[in-house]
This record gives sequence, structure tokens and C-alpha cells, in this order.
Amino acid sequence: MLDYLVQHESEVLFCALIGAFCVIAIAEMLVPRRTPTGALGFRWVNNIGLALTTTLFNRTLYLLFGLSATSWLYSQDVGLVPWLGAPWAVSFLLLLVVLAFGDYITHRLMHAVPLLWRLHAVHHSDTDFDLTTTYRNHPFAALVLLAMRLPFIALLGAPASMLLLYEAGRMAQDLWSHSNTRLPAWFDRYLRWFVVTPDFHRVHHCSERRYTDSNFSSTVPWFDYLFGTHRARPVEQHASMEIGLENFREARHSRLDGLLLLPFRSFAPARALPLAGSESGA
Repeated sequence: MLDYLVQHESEVLFCALIGAFCVIAIAEMLVPRRTPTGALGFRWVNNIGLALTTTLFNRTLYLLFGLSATSWLYSQDVGLVPWLGAPWAVSFLLLLVVLAFGDYITHRLMHAVPLLWRLHAVHHSDTDFDLTTTYRNHPFAALVLLAMRLPFIALLGAPASMLLLYEAGRMAQDLWSHSNTRLPAWFDRYLRWFVVTPDFHRVHHCSERRYTDSNFSSTVPWFDYLFGTHRARPVEQHASMEIGLENFREARHSRLDGLLLLPFRSFAPARALPLAGSESGA
């Protein structure tokens, strides 16, 4: 079964993406967290238009290099997974922790290095926050993300089937953590110890810099808690807090051409890497 999934990796990831997108889009309509501040259709057309470029480019590179590298390393018994010889579930947990840590480090660097921040700012320039924000990423960012992820994939040397299942789950998680959905406050407080929830990640998209420079985790939140980069805002503030970047709030900045050219415009400096410490809250 797993070999079949690997042989049809493109179809598996596409089905996971479309299925998750449809389910979460319905959830946004049924239990929205915020009222959109701009034209929803305009944002969706341009965000999805950018996604057709970036996601296809990113996925093509990842399938060609990420899964291929993993298959070769595993066949050579190179990496932590074949070296430890642990049960499948333990190996998958190791993969989750290593790749989540790699994504956390990469995300912090995207905020700290000026050139990388120019690319990543496209994602943060969205003045609303919903599932289409997930794929508001510049195509050049795909090259950076792949280059920074490959060392962690090489360190693991996991079978391609394991990496494929992780990727399918991560794609669905990314959509959900960016979604405009509302969870009961008590449930969110419990759940955010194990996964990145929409309220956890929405703080990262707040226009106030001290919040933008926090909550870097994308799948599990553990490294924000561990390294003191977690911040929270009271539940009642999520519906009204400003999303986006202070210098890119006009409609022209959210058009497809504006998004592609944004990294080459006059720019604010990169975000600071260190934070004073973790803050708790609702």
C-alpha cells in the first residue's frame, strides 16, 4: 500500500490538498473567527493565482529532489531512521520532530535575514487571514525552503513513504492553521499544546512587530515554547486585531503582479531574530 502511494505521490498530495481545502473552506463559512476586512473574491483570486505558480513549482522541486533524495539515502542505510532501526511509529515521531524543528529554524531565519525576509514578506502582506493565506508565497521562496530543508531530510534518511505521509498531513495542517475558523476557547487552550491552531498562528500574522516575530512553528508548537518565542493575545482581541504589514496595505499590493514584485520594492528591515521570552495568554 505504501509503495503504491509513493509511486503516485503527485496524486496523493493533490487529493490531500483538495480534500483539506474543501473541508476547511466549509468550516470557515460555518464557524468564522473574523469578519473579512476586504473583498474576499479579490483576495482569493490573487492568492490562488500565486499558489498555482508557487505551489506547483515548490511541489515539483520537492518531489524531484526531496523524495528522490530520501529514497536514495534510505536504500544506502544513511540517516537516523535506518541507523536506529526503531518501530515505524517511533521513526515517524522522530521524523515529525526533526522536520518540525527544521521548519522552525527556517522560519526564524526568514524573518531575520534581509533577503529572505523580502521573499517571506509576501506571505505576511495579506491583510486578512484565511486558508488562502497558506499559499500566498513568492515562487523564489520555494528554492530557499527546499535548500534549507534538504539537510534535515538527509539527516533522517527516512523511507519515501514515511515522508510522503508526513507531507500530506503537513499540507492539511498548514491550511487549517491559517484558516478563519473558530474553536471553543477551552479547546484551543488544550489543543495548542500538541498542534498549531488557527488562534496560535494568527498572532504571527498580526501587524504589530512583537507578535509577527513570534509563534514560528508550523505543525507542532513545541519549539516556540522551548525557545521562548511563543506569544498569545486574549481571545477577544483576535476578531479585531490588524493583520498584515504596515507598508503593504493597498489593493495593488495584493494583485498577482504586486505580489510577484513585492520583494523588489522599497522595504522595511528584516525582523529581529531574538525574543525576550515567552508570554502566556488565552
